[in-house]
Amino acid sequence: DAGLKFTIVIDQVAASGGYLMACTADRILCSPFAIIGSIGVVQELPIVFERLQKEGITFETTTAGKFKRTLTPFKKPTDEDRAKNKENIEDILNIFKNFVKSSRPSVD
Repeated sequence: DAGLKFTIVIDQVAASGGYLMACTADRILCSPFAIIGSIGVVQELPIVFERLQKEGITFETTTAGKFKRTLTPFKKPTDEDRAKNKENIEDILNIFKNFVKSSRPSVD
């Protein structure tokens, strides 16, 4: 440990991933109108399975492990796929929140 302090300066936006990275700093300085925070996880995925099927296009994926590929644009998602994906996103959110909590203990 060299005893150096690390300061992050945010001019415009540090939402979600930007805030996660900023949490590694000893100090965060922000411009008065900066957008900070937005702790959460989002996943968006276009499902084009039906369109590809209509066009006669098939897509083959080889995986090892039951949940290696849950949601993909190239297959019809099942309720089990959606549930597993939601579980994964919730796990990531908990990791994210715990990281922020441990990195910025003075922030509630």
